[in-house]
Amino acid sequence: MSDNSSLLTLLEAARRAIGKAEEDLDSLDILLLATLLEDEGHIVSEERVRVLMERPRKPNGDPIAVSVSGGLVKLRPVENTDFEFLYELAVDDNIGPRWRLRGQKVSREQFMATLTGADVAAQFVVESRLDGADIGHCVLYAVSERDGVGYAAVALRSVEQYRGCGSEAAALLLGYAFSIWPLRKVYFEVPEYNMPSLASAIGGPLLEEGVLAEHVFHGGRYWDMHLLSVSRAAAGPWLQLHDSLTHRSTRS
Repeated sequence: MSDNSSLLTLLEAARRAIGKAEEDLDSLDILLLATLLEDEGHIVSEERVRVLMERPRKPNGDPIAVSVSGGLVKLRPVENTDFEFLYELAVDDNIGPRWRLRGQKVSREQFMATLTGADVAAQFVVESRLDGADIGHCVLYAVSERDGVGYAAVALRSVEQYRGCGSEAAALLLGYAFSIWPLRKVYFEVPEYNMPSLASAIGGPLLEEGVLAEHVFHGGRYWDMHLLSVSRAAAGPWLQLHDSLTHRSTRS
Protein backbone atom coordinates (compact mmCIF):
# COMPACT_ATOMS: atom_id res chain seq x y z
CA MET A 1 0.00 0.00 0.00
CA SER A 2 1.07 3.61 -0.52
CA ASP A 3 1.73 5.71 2.59
CA ASN A 4 -1.56 7.55 2.10
CA SER A 5 -3.41 4.27 1.68
CA SER A 6 -1.83 2.84 4.85
CA LEU A 7 -2.73 5.95 6.81
CA LEU A 8 -6.31 5.80 5.54
CA THR A 9 -6.63 2.26 6.85
CA LEU A 10 -5.39 3.37 10.27
CA LEU A 11 -7.59 6.46 10.26
CA GLU A 12 -10.72 4.51 9.36
CA ALA A 13 -10.00 2.14 12.26
CA ALA A 14 -9.49 5.13 14.56
CA ARG A 15 -12.80 6.63 13.38
CA ARG A 16 -14.58 3.46 14.30
CA ALA A 17 -12.85 3.47 17.69
CA ILE A 18 -14.22 6.93 18.52
CA GLY A 19 -17.66 6.13 17.14
CA LYS A 20 -17.41 8.43 14.12
CA ALA A 21 -17.18 5.90 11.29
CA GLU A 22 -19.93 7.58 9.26
CA GLU A 23 -20.50 10.93 10.94
CA ASP A 24 -18.93 14.23 9.95
CA LEU A 25 -15.75 15.15 11.81
CA ASP A 26 -15.24 18.39 13.70
CA SER A 27 -11.92 19.96 14.75
CA LEU A 28 -11.86 18.05 18.06
CA ASP A 29 -12.37 14.76 16.20
CA ILE A 30 -9.46 15.60 13.88
CA LEU A 31 -7.24 16.35 16.89
CA LEU A 32 -8.28 13.09 18.54
CA LEU A 33 -7.51 11.07 15.42
CA ALA A 34 -4.07 12.66 15.12
CA THR A 35 -3.43 11.87 18.78
CA LEU A 36 -4.51 8.24 18.39
CA LEU A 37 -2.15 7.81 15.44
CA GLU A 38 0.68 9.40 17.40
CA ASP A 39 0.05 6.90 20.22
CA GLU A 40 0.59 4.16 17.62
CA GLY A 41 3.88 5.71 16.52
CA HIS A 42 2.62 7.64 13.47
CA ILE A 43 3.29 11.38 13.58
CA VAL A 44 0.65 12.98 11.36
CA SER A 45 -0.38 16.64 11.44
CA GLU A 46 -3.98 17.63 12.09
CA GLU A 47 -4.02 19.30 8.65
CA ARG A 48 -3.03 16.07 6.93
CA VAL A 49 -5.65 14.11 8.88
CA ARG A 50 -8.25 16.66 7.81
CA VAL A 51 -7.18 16.44 4.15
CA LEU A 52 -7.24 12.64 4.10
CA MET A 53 -10.59 12.43 5.83
CA GLU A 54 -12.47 15.25 4.13
CA ARG A 55 -11.35 15.21 0.48
CA PRO A 56 -12.41 12.68 -2.14
CA ARG A 57 -9.58 10.26 -2.82
CA LYS A 58 -8.05 8.12 -5.54
CA PRO A 59 -7.88 4.33 -5.03
CA ASN A 60 -4.29 4.63 -3.75
CA GLY A 61 -5.37 7.08 -1.05
CA ASP A 62 -3.97 10.24 -2.62
CA PRO A 63 -6.42 13.16 -2.36
CA ILE A 64 -8.19 14.17 -5.55
CA ALA A 65 -7.08 17.69 -6.42
CA VAL A 66 -9.38 20.66 -6.01
CA SER A 67 -9.23 23.96 -7.86
CA VAL A 68 -7.24 26.80 -6.32
CA SER A 69 -7.25 30.39 -7.57
CA GLY A 70 -4.62 33.09 -7.12
CA GLY A 71 -4.70 36.66 -8.35
CA LEU A 72 -3.65 35.85 -11.92
CA VAL A 73 -4.42 32.18 -12.47
CA LYS A 74 -6.62 29.32 -11.41
CA LEU A 75 -5.31 25.78 -11.16
CA ARG A 76 -8.04 23.28 -11.95
CA PRO A 77 -7.76 19.49 -12.12
CA VAL A 78 -7.23 18.01 -15.59
CA GLU A 79 -10.36 16.60 -17.23
CA ASN A 80 -10.78 14.35 -20.27
CA THR A 81 -11.85 17.33 -22.37
CA ASP A 82 -8.46 19.00 -21.77
CA PHE A 83 -6.49 16.34 -23.62
CA GLU A 84 -6.26 18.08 -26.99
CA PHE A 85 -5.13 21.38 -25.42
CA LEU A 86 -2.47 19.64 -23.33
CA TYR A 87 -1.23 17.65 -26.32
CA GLU A 88 -0.91 20.78 -28.47
CA LEU A 89 0.96 22.48 -25.63
CA ALA A 90 3.39 19.57 -25.28
CA VAL A 91 4.27 19.37 -28.99
CA ASP A 92 4.38 23.14 -29.58
CA ASP A 93 7.72 24.10 -31.17
CA ASN A 94 8.34 26.84 -28.60
CA ILE A 95 6.95 25.22 -25.47
CA GLY A 96 7.69 21.54 -26.11
CA PRO A 97 11.50 21.72 -25.72
CA ARG A 98 11.01 23.38 -22.32
CA TRP A 99 8.47 20.84 -21.10
CA ARG A 100 8.68 17.27 -19.79
CA LEU A 101 8.95 15.67 -23.24
CA ARG A 102 11.89 17.95 -24.14
CA GLY A 103 10.50 18.56 -27.61
CA GLN A 104 9.99 14.93 -28.59
CA LYS A 105 7.20 14.47 -31.11
CA VAL A 106 5.02 11.72 -29.68
CA SER A 107 1.70 10.24 -30.75
CA ARG A 108 -1.50 11.09 -28.92
CA GLU A 109 -1.50 7.60 -27.42
CA GLN A 110 2.04 8.01 -26.11
CA PHE A 111 1.17 11.41 -24.69
CA MET A 112 -1.92 10.03 -22.96
CA ALA A 113 0.35 7.53 -21.20
CA THR A 114 2.38 10.40 -19.72
CA LEU A 115 -0.81 11.98 -18.31
CA THR A 116 -2.01 8.80 -16.66
CA GLY A 117 1.33 7.34 -15.58
CA ALA A 118 1.67 5.89 -12.10
CA ASP A 119 4.27 8.53 -11.20
CA VAL A 120 1.81 11.44 -11.68
CA ALA A 121 0.58 12.50 -8.23
CA ALA A 122 -1.41 15.58 -9.30
CA GLN A 123 -1.80 17.77 -12.36
CA PHE A 124 -3.67 20.91 -13.24
CA VAL A 125 -4.64 23.03 -16.20
CA VAL A 126 -3.54 26.63 -15.66
CA GLU A 127 -6.42 28.98 -16.45
CA SER A 128 -6.01 32.74 -16.80
CA ARG A 129 -8.26 34.77 -14.51
CA LEU A 130 -7.89 37.68 -16.92
CA ASP A 131 -9.82 36.10 -19.79
CA GLY A 132 -10.63 32.53 -18.70
CA ALA A 133 -8.31 31.03 -21.31
CA ASP A 134 -6.41 27.77 -20.71
CA ILE A 135 -2.77 28.81 -20.81
CA GLY A 136 -0.69 26.07 -19.25
CA HIS A 137 -0.18 22.75 -17.53
CA CYS A 138 1.51 21.94 -14.24
CA VAL A 139 2.36 18.51 -12.82
CA LEU A 140 3.54 17.05 -9.54
CA TYR A 141 5.19 13.67 -10.07
CA ALA A 142 7.55 11.06 -8.59
CA VAL A 143 6.41 11.84 -5.05
CA SER A 144 8.17 9.76 -2.39
CA GLU A 145 6.84 10.12 1.13
CA ARG A 146 9.61 7.85 2.37
CA ASP A 147 12.28 10.24 1.06
CA GLY A 148 10.17 13.37 1.55
CA VAL A 149 10.68 14.62 -2.00
CA GLY A 150 8.73 15.14 -5.21
CA TYR A 151 9.20 16.72 -8.63
CA ALA A 152 7.26 19.56 -10.24
CA ALA A 153 7.00 20.94 -13.77
CA VAL A 154 5.15 23.95 -15.18
CA ALA A 155 4.59 24.89 -18.83
CA LEU A 156 2.86 28.07 -19.97
CA ARG A 157 2.10 29.79 -23.24
CA SER A 158 4.59 32.58 -23.90
CA VAL A 159 2.19 35.48 -24.33
CA GLU A 160 2.91 38.99 -23.03
CA GLN A 161 -0.53 39.39 -21.47
CA TYR A 162 0.14 36.37 -19.24
CA ARG A 163 3.38 37.72 -17.76
CA GLY A 164 3.74 36.60 -14.13
CA CYS A 165 1.23 33.77 -14.51
CA GLY A 166 3.93 31.07 -14.60
CA SER A 167 5.44 32.19 -11.30
CA GLU A 168 2.06 32.22 -9.60
CA ALA A 169 1.11 28.82 -11.03
CA ALA A 170 4.37 27.36 -9.68
CA ALA A 171 3.74 28.95 -6.27
CA LEU A 172 0.23 27.51 -6.10
CA LEU A 173 1.48 24.08 -7.17
CA LEU A 174 4.20 24.12 -4.51
CA GLY A 175 1.73 25.23 -1.87
CA TYR A 176 -0.51 22.33 -2.85
CA ALA A 177 2.37 19.84 -2.77
CA PHE A 178 3.61 20.83 0.67
CA SER A 179 0.08 21.01 2.05
CA ILE A 180 -0.98 17.54 0.92
CA TRP A 181 2.23 15.51 1.26
CA PRO A 182 4.83 15.52 4.06
CA LEU A 183 7.58 16.62 1.69
CA ARG A 184 10.90 18.14 2.68
CA LYS A 185 11.51 19.61 -0.74
CA VAL A 186 10.31 19.67 -4.34
CA TYR A 187 12.67 19.43 -7.30
CA PHE A 188 12.56 21.04 -10.74
CA GLU A 189 14.59 19.54 -13.59
CA VAL A 190 15.56 22.53 -15.74
CA PRO A 191 17.51 22.34 -19.01
CA GLU A 192 20.28 24.89 -19.40
CA TYR A 193 18.40 26.87 -22.04
CA ASN A 194 15.57 27.50 -19.51
CA MET A 195 17.83 28.79 -16.75
CA PRO A 196 17.82 32.50 -17.74
CA SER A 197 14.09 32.72 -17.03
CA LEU A 198 14.70 31.55 -13.45
CA ALA A 199 17.79 33.62 -12.71
CA SER A 200 16.04 35.98 -10.27
CA ALA A 201 14.72 33.10 -8.13
CA ILE A 202 17.96 31.10 -7.85
CA GLY A 203 19.60 31.75 -4.51
CA GLY A 204 16.23 32.82 -3.11
CA PRO A 205 13.50 30.17 -2.89
CA LEU A 206 15.24 28.08 -5.57
CA LEU A 207 18.52 26.35 -4.76
CA GLU A 208 20.70 24.65 -7.34
CA GLU A 209 21.68 21.19 -6.05
CA GLY A 210 23.38 19.67 -9.05
CA VAL A 211 24.13 19.67 -12.77
CA LEU A 212 24.08 16.80 -15.25
CA ALA A 213 26.58 17.81 -17.91
CA GLU A 214 25.45 17.69 -21.56
CA HIS A 215 22.36 15.72 -20.58
CA VAL A 216 19.73 17.03 -23.03
CA PHE A 217 19.90 17.21 -26.81
CA HIS A 218 18.11 20.19 -28.36
CA GLY A 219 18.68 22.46 -31.34
CA GLY A 220 21.63 20.51 -32.68
CA ARG A 221 23.68 20.37 -29.47
CA TYR A 222 23.78 18.94 -25.95
CA TRP A 223 22.78 21.05 -22.94
CA ASP A 224 23.30 20.66 -19.20
CA MET A 225 20.38 19.67 -16.97
CA HIS A 226 20.14 21.63 -13.72
CA LEU A 227 18.48 20.18 -10.62
CA LEU A 228 16.81 22.93 -8.58
CA SER A 229 14.93 22.53 -5.32
CA VAL A 230 12.50 24.40 -3.10
CA SER A 231 12.44 23.38 0.57
CA ARG A 232 9.37 23.38 2.79
CA ALA A 233 10.85 26.27 4.79
CA ALA A 234 11.46 28.34 1.65
CA ALA A 235 7.92 27.57 0.45
CA GLY A 236 6.34 28.79 3.69
CA PRO A 237 4.58 31.82 2.16
CA TRP A 238 3.25 29.70 -0.73
CA LEU A 239 1.99 27.07 1.72
CA GLN A 240 0.15 29.75 3.68
CA LEU A 241 -1.28 31.11 0.43
CA HIS A 242 -2.51 27.67 -0.58
CA ASP A 243 -4.13 27.05 2.81
CA SER A 244 -5.96 30.38 2.73
CA LEU A 245 -7.13 29.86 -0.87
CA THR A 246 -8.19 26.25 -0.35
CA HIS A 247 -10.89 27.33 2.05
CA ARG A 248 -12.45 29.33 -0.83
CA SER A 249 -11.82 26.73 -3.53
CA THR A 250 -14.49 24.89 -5.45
CA ARG A 251 -14.18 21.40 -6.90
CA SER A 252 -13.97 21.06 -10.66
